[in-house]
Amino acid sequence: MADSEDQLRRMVMTFRVSELQMLLGYAGKNKTGRKNELQSRAIEIVRLRNPAIQAKIKELYKSIQYDCPQSLPVSEKKDDKTYHNAFDVLMKNAHEKQLPPKRSLR
Repeated sequence: MADSEDQLRRMVMTFRVSELQMLLGYAGKNKTGRKNELQSRAIEIVRLRNPAIQAKIKELYKSIQYDCPQSLPVSEKKDDKTYHNAFDVLMKNAHEKQLPPKRSLR
């Protein structure tokens, strides 16, 4: 298996069901089934070496990279508290947000 084909296969294996369905729909394949069935179909279309499908795989892979906050700092210190991972930073940010005042239903 060529390196680029192996790389595309690894990308496909990281896809959620929704990305697998988008890829299979783009390729004109059946989009229904369990995740492992969708992955098997997606791997089969990787083997076709179709440039348009390869581009779609890369596009979907990039889109899921933007969905995951990987650019958060590993450690952030503020107010004598150290936040060690992305989850801690996200939770800190969520707690710091100001919620709008509740409106009356009257």
